[in-house]
Amino acid sequence: MKFIHLTDPHLTASDKLFTIDVSKRLESAISHIIKYNADADLCMITGDLSHWGEHEAYSTLKLLLNRLPMPWHGLLGNHDNRHILHTTLPQIPIDGNGFFQYTLKTKSGYFIVLDTVDPGSHHGVLCEKRLRWLRDQFNEIPQDSHIFLFLHHAPMISEISGLDSIRLKNADDLLNLINSSRPIQHIFFGHMHRTFHGSWHGIPFSTVKGTAHQVAPNFNKSAPLSGNLEMPAYAVVFIRNDGVFIHDISFLEESTAFAYRSRTDSAT
Repeated sequence: MKFIHLTDPHLTASDKLFTIDVSKRLESAISHIIKYNADADLCMITGDLSHWGEHEAYSTLKLLLNRLPMPWHGLLGNHDNRHILHTTLPQIPIDGNGFFQYTLKTKSGYFIVLDTVDPGSHHGVLCEKRLRWLRDQFNEIPQDSHIFLFLHHAPMISEISGLDSIRLKNADDLLNLINSSRPIQHIFFGHMHRTFHGSWHGIPFSTVKGTAHQVAPNFNKSAPLSGNLEMPAYAVVFIRNDGVFIHDISFLEESTAFAYRSRTDSAT
């Protein structure tokens, strides 16, 4: 299976955020996907679909994402407006409690999408209702199936203090539920605006740069959260029987490619 991981487009009604044309950035990513990765099975967008939660931003998002030749699936981020998002993009499912949570059956297993937004806060949370829903999904999915989690907020510490202060607040509750229920193949998330991957309590995880701005990699414990203008990216993910394999694609740097040849004109 092959799928696309996009995150944090942060669209605005004006198309601008800081010094960036965020709509143009997302449009460039989509054009690159269409040109080079149109055979992907689906596209997952892990939150902060807009920056201010504006109706116009979601309308633009819908127009752009509908250009994709594969199905796309979004989730809620801390910058999103729950009500306006549901009004503008009703195709994104909600559960019985009004949370943007749903499960997708794919050829490689089940993708479980979580809503980690804590209204009025930038950190994330999984309340008891959301954790109970997740427990139900674990119980309903066949025991021999692989499970992949998608959420906006990172549950683990990144060592970037500004990000760690706004991660998933009750990550231990998520971990305890996983440990008492089902093994997870991989956790995908957004929110960090950086390439970040590794293993959390033995569970592989990854995120990718946003299509908008990025976060500066400042590991000073007293440093405030700050952005930078590093190039954006999206990820191409391959799921095979032998594992999960991820390529980050810096889609605005395509013009820097060159033919890699040795003196004998053979590949090295």
